[in-house]
Amino acid sequence: FPSHDTMQLGSVPVYISDEHYLPWSDELDWNEYCVLIHPTQIDQLKDILLNYSDERINRMVRNAQSLYSEYFSLPGACNQIAGRLL
Repeated sequence: FPSHDTMQLGSVPVYISDEHYLPWSDELDWNEYCVLIHPTQIDQLKDILLNYSDERINRMVRNAQSLYSEYFSLPGACNQIAGRLL
């Protein structure tokens, strides 16, 4: 998962894609953990990020860190996959 290093380090991932394929999206609201933008918004990225308050960024970091071990660490991801297969 591309975001796990960023989340583990206490940063908010920024995903730039024309179509976001995000793991566990049936359970997780990714807008609570990362910034999702379309490639056409790259020129606006600085403004988009500046519109995030410090409070919101801190909340996103806390949310991501709270989910890291359950969904994004190797054992957590394996448990999530195994749970879906059973």
